[in-house]
Amino acid sequence: MAKRAIFESVMIRRWRTVPFRWKSLFFFCALLYVMLYVPSYLTSSHSVIPEKRFEFIEANRVHAAGGALLQARKDSMERERRPNPKIIKLQDEKDDSFSYPIEYRGKKLYISSILTHPDAEPLKDRIYLDPNLIKSKKKLVSFEGGFSNFNLGGCPDWNCEFVSQSDYQSADVLIMQARNKIIRKPNQLVVFFSQESPQNSASLAGVAEFFNFTLGFRHDSPGASPYGYTVKLAKQSVLPSDFPVVDESLVRKKSKGASWYVSHCGTQSHREDLVKELKKFMQVDVYGACGEFRCAKGTSCENSIDEEYHFYMSLENSICEDYITEKLWNQGYSHTVVPIVLKRSLVEPYAPPNSFIAFDDYKTVEEMGKHLNYLMENKEEYLKYFEWKRNYAVIYLDGRHHDILERPWGFCQLCRVAHILDSDPTAASKMKLLSNENLGIRWDKSCDPVGHLASNILQKSLSNINPQIADKFAGNQNGILVESQMRVH
Repeated sequence: MAKRAIFESVMIRRWRTVPFRWKSLFFFCALLYVMLYVPSYLTSSHSVIPEKRFEFIEANRVHAAGGALLQARKDSMERERRPNPKIIKLQDEKDDSFSYPIEYRGKKLYISSILTHPDAEPLKDRIYLDPNLIKSKKKLVSFEGGFSNFNLGGCPDWNCEFVSQSDYQSADVLIMQARNKIIRKPNQLVVFFSQESPQNSASLAGVAEFFNFTLGFRHDSPGASPYGYTVKLAKQSVLPSDFPVVDESLVRKKSKGASWYVSHCGTQSHREDLVKELKKFMQVDVYGACGEFRCAKGTSCENSIDEEYHFYMSLENSICEDYITEKLWNQGYSHTVVPIVLKRSLVEPYAPPNSFIAFDDYKTVEEMGKHLNYLMENKEEYLKYFEWKRNYAVIYLDGRHHDILERPWGFCQLCRVAHILDSDPTAASKMKLLSNENLGIRWDKSCDPVGHLASNILQKSLSNINPQIADKFAGNQNGILVESQMRVH
């Protein structure tokens, strides 16, 4: 006991001589040890780590051009059916706080989703690619269109590149506007490119099995590349109910009806005939080669769209599935006007709710004209067409800038799909739109017959229809154009 007392006395005296900084370090290390190791030691005997539930990807549908895409890899996968942990996702995975930041026209927006085909992959999957899936550089070849690495500006981190046509045999994705005389490999994606309506582009009859899917305005494709799109705003960007969505003083000064800037005067949709009839009941000022007014593009006279007019005629030259161009996304939604379209059912799935007016909303053109005049006189009712701006925004893709705004679309998605299928071909079963079944029919038969909508509306109109126009409507109701009728806007 005496020895112990002496030892403790000596240790206490020595401890008192230890500098303060060394004492602090000692206590910090001791505290860290207690925090890290003691809890796990105390609970190790009865702790249970819950097992995660996974949703396994079944290889019940491997997309194929002609039913044989990636057949060589499928054979090897059949021998070893282990699921790829990089592709597996947790069941019931939800993240209400998800938001994707973008900058559009000098304004930062946080978005939670995009309006597109119901079978398309969600935004979160389209903008994120697991780095572990990027095993090698994916090569894209463009046979038409003049595309280059500049078009991949929205996803430089995904390790894809455009290569010359001479390297097409080693490429992962081939892009063309018509079937090229090549022998494609079973693990290559061959994509049909067109940003024109089927009435103004090549037919896919007889060659559809050669292609996997389309690259263009159609939303029923992994390569969807629209002229513009609607985004739903995340909580950070939603405007409060008392915040003005437009300049109300500007709206209340408007005095004119509708404006229309157009240079293509004879179209498959016969939009020009509907506007001619509408002009009998309300003011429609037509600018350009097809009208009596002139306004050079990019000049100050374009300000009249915002300052003077209530409506803009966002009318397409063809009435085809998903064919919505800059006439709506840019001229219509970039100005403080309410856009007018031809057919509601084609626009409604992709446009902000209650943001446009359609010709086929009305029984007759006269009824339409009366309602538009009513909205011009009742500003409170007219202003309701801008309320969508609280929860939505419209993004216009001008085709000249390829940046983060294009990441969920087009070439970036070709790159993403190529990486995923290279890692695990069975992942195709998770992509509902990765199918070329009936591609030729879905493309060639996706348009209204020439002049069909205009004919139906005008024949119901209270106005007397011009017999010559009626004859023109009846002349070609099958929707198939002869070469002399082909026009590209």
